Amino acid sequence: MISLQNVCKEYPNGVKALNDVSLNIDTFGIVAIVGKSGSGKSTLLNMLGALDKPTSGKVFIDGEDVSAMSDKQLSKLRNERVGFVFQSFYLEPTLSVEDNVCVPLMIKGAPKKEREERALKLLEAFKIGGKSLSRVSQLSGGEKQRVAIARALANDAKIILCDEPTGNLDSENSQIVLHYLKHISADRTVILITHNEDDAKKYAGRIIRLSDGKIVEDYENDPD
Repeated sequence: MISLQNVCKEYPNGVKALNDVSLNIDTFGIVAIVGKSGSGKSTLLNMLGALDKPTSGKVFIDGEDVSAMSDKQLSKLRNERVGFVFQSFYLEPTLSVEDNVCVPLMIKGAPKKEREERALKLLEAFKIGGKSLSRVSQLSGGEKQRVAIARALANDAKIILCDEPTGNLDSENSQIVLHYLKHISADRTVILITHNEDDAKKYAGRIIRLSDGKIVEDYENDPD
């Protein structure tokens, strides 16, 4: 599903965020990427989600070399095959909950009725269907993150990338969100960037550890 081959990423200031990283992710479930701040976790996520291009090496998604794609091709691929969940939610506060979930479907050009039905089905699955017409600004942090997950699933993406999705949540809401991520990983790949080792061991079936831009550990895990 996703393959990195000898990927390096060096920024103009000379910082090498990734150093000859190779890995394959081709099974459903949660894959946790852990490491200290500055280890290269977010840069790796950007590569996995085709948000950035490597300085050298290649990135493949479903067998396609995304490092050779145009910006237009990358945008289409991201919207159709990859869902993103971020620490800061990145929801549009002026739109309703339902309209936020509909955004990927609008970009795709799906009919209005299809968008609304899909959004409501997802919101009900995450137990926030009753707030579909509310403004995002009226939601709690945990509810906002559930909306963000629903939006990531709007186009039925099989790859969901999560960058510290519980970083702004209290412990109770963090576990609720991780529970939902575990649930959706039954038929898709969820890649979880986290600094929380306990969460990684509790929910992930595979743990990849980064240090100084290199993979230093990659092992199968038996979640709780």
